[in-house]
Amino acid sequence: MLGNIQVCKVNDTQEVVNLFGQLRYGYDNKRYTSYDGIYNALIMLKEYMVSNNKISVAFPFKMSSDRGGADWNVIEAMIDSAFKDSDISIEIWKYEPKN
Repeated sequence: MLGNIQVCKVNDTQEVVNLFGQLRYGYDNKRYTSYDGIYNALIMLKEYMVSNNKISVAFPFKMSSDRGGADWNVIEAMIDSAFKDSDISIEIWKYEPKN
């Protein structure tokens, strides 16, 4: 499934889309994320969204970076590149726990 997406319908207006960009994960300073795989999945996501008239997408902050070992700056640049020629609104969601 590396480089592909999986669309999971939540309700009539929301979907969760899994992007397959790595085979394993860990916290051992190794990169498990395939940059080619994640970029291909981002392109597939954009094509899916355009063909289905989707207008916005949210990505988790540091997607593929914490346990996938990728450089977040590279992943963020890939997101920007994949969606640059579209009108799709992009958000990056970051969890910040309350004290």
